[in-house]
Amino acid sequence: MEGRGMRTAVGHGGAAAHEEPLGGETSEARRGRVYAGKGVTASERAQGEQRGAAERVACAEQRGRRGRTQQRRTRAEESTHGGHVGGGGRKSGNSAARESAASGGAQGGRYKGTNKKNVTAGKKEERYMGGARWPTLGIQKTSRCEPKAFTAWLDRKEKPDPKTQEARATIKRTLAKWEIGRVLTKGKEAVICMARADWRVREWSKGGKNGKRPPKLSLMRQVTYETVLPTAVSSGGDMYYLTSAERHMSAGEMCNAFGVGRVSTLRAALTQGREGMGVTEREVVRMMGGAVHVPVLAEVIAGGMKRAGVQMDGRRKTTLYDVCSGVGTAAEAMEQLTGGRFKYVAAAEKGAAQRKILRAAWAHRGLRKIYEEAYSEEAATGPKGEVDIYMMTPTCSKWSSSQGGKGKLAEAMEETKVVQRLMRYATRARPAVVVLESVSDLLGPVRMRGCGEEIERILRASLPDYEWRAQVVDAHEHGGVPMARARAFWVGTRPHEKAK
Repeated sequence: MEGRGMRTAVGHGGAAAHEEPLGGETSEARRGRVYAGKGVTASERAQGEQRGAAERVACAEQRGRRGRTQQRRTRAEESTHGGHVGGGGRKSGNSAARESAASGGAQGGRYKGTNKKNVTAGKKEERYMGGARWPTLGIQKTSRCEPKAFTAWLDRKEKPDPKTQEARATIKRTLAKWEIGRVLTKGKEAVICMARADWRVREWSKGGKNGKRPPKLSLMRQVTYETVLPTAVSSGGDMYYLTSAERHMSAGEMCNAFGVGRVSTLRAALTQGREGMGVTEREVVRMMGGAVHVPVLAEVIAGGMKRAGVQMDGRRKTTLYDVCSGVGTAAEAMEQLTGGRFKYVAAAEKGAAQRKILRAAWAHRGLRKIYEEAYSEEAATGPKGEVDIYMMTPTCSKWSSSQGGKGKLAEAMEETKVVQRLMRYATRARPAVVVLESVSDLLGPVRMRGCGEEIERILRASLPDYEWRAQVVDAHEHGGVPMARARAFWVGTRPHEKAK
C-alpha cells in the first residue's frame, strides 16, 4: 500500500517489510506527533493498541468458530439421508427439505430461493431450542423412512386429468427445452414442481449470462426428486408433476402423501364424492397443498391431551373445534387418534369448496355448524359446551420466508393480529388443549423477524396459566415418511387439575 509521501518495500509473502520516508518523517513518527497533539500519553497509546489487537483477534476467532460450525452442520446434513436424484449425481433428503422449506406456503410461483440459514427443519428446531423460553413438544427425530420412496404412493392406473391438458403440454415443452432427461434415472419416476423450478432457472439465466444453453446439470438435479417429495404448496402452478407418467399427482395420491386413511370418509369425499359437489380434482390437490400432515398432527394432539389429562377411555367423546379448517385434516387426525370416538362440534372456513368437503366428510361425527369467517364475533363465541381440542391453522403466506422481502415486514407483523383474534375463543372457553400450526419460519433462526416472538407473546398473554410448548416438526425427519413438511406447532395445555 502506498500513502502520501511514502514508499513501501515488500518483503517475503507480499507483506510490507519496511517503510521509507520520502519527506523525512516515518509513519510511526507521524502517529506519535498526532497522539501528542491530542494529549495522549505513550502508555495510554500502548494500552489502546493492545485493546484493538485483542478485539481483532477475538473477532477472527469468532468468525472461525462460525465457519467450523457451519461446516459441521453441512457435513451432518449430507450424511443424514441418502441421495434421491439419479443421472450421475445425488441429492440428500435434507436438500429436498431445505429447498422445500424455502418454498413452502408460497402462492402464484413467487419464490425467494433457499434461505441457507434455514437449512433443515432439524436445524431450525435446534437453533430455536438454543434460545427458547418454552420447552419443546418432545417429538423425536427418526432414522426410518416408510415407505422408502414416494413412488409407493402412486397409482399406476391413474390417468391424467383432461382439464389439465394444456398445462401439461406447456410443462412438457419446458422440460424438453431444459433437457431434463439428462438427470433422470431411466425407468424411474421423478417429481418436479414447475413454479419453483422455473424460478430457479430464471435466476440462473438472469442477464443473459448463460446464453440459450439448457440449465446446468447441478441445477436440474436440485429441482427433481426421486425419493423424498418437497413440501407441498397450494399454488396451482406448483403441484407435483410426475416426469415419467407426464401428469400431476392425483387427489388419491395426495391423500396417501398426507397420511389420510385408506378407509376414510375424508378420502371418499376428496376422491369419489367431489364430482357430485362440483369440486374439481385440481381444486382438491390445491386444498391438500395447504393441509397439515395427519399422522404428525395426531402425535402433536396426543401429547397435548396427555399433558392436559384428557382421557380417551370411551366414557365420553373427545370434542374438537377447529378454525381455518381447510378440508378437515384435524378431524382426520382425531379419527385416527381416537378410533372415531370424538365429536366435531364446529369448524370455521371461508372457502366454499372446502365447506362442501367438510360437510360431506364429517357430518357423521357431529359437524353441523361451519362458520364462514374464522375471525368473526360468531366464531369467537364458538359452540356451546366444553371443547377439549381447539385447533388454529391461520393463513401463513405472509410469514413464510419465500414471501418475505423489502416492504413485507410490516405486513408480516400486522398479520400476527389474526392470532389474537383467533385466541378470543380460547380466552373465553378455556379448552383443555390449544394448538396453533403455521410455517416453520416462525420458529426458525431469525424467528421471522420478530413475528414468532409476537405470536408467543399473544399466546402467553391470552392464557397465562397454561403450559406452553413449541417445536418444528417435519413429516420426513420426525414422521418418517418420504415427504418434507416442516411446520411449527405451539401447544398450550390447561392446568392439569382443571382438565377432564
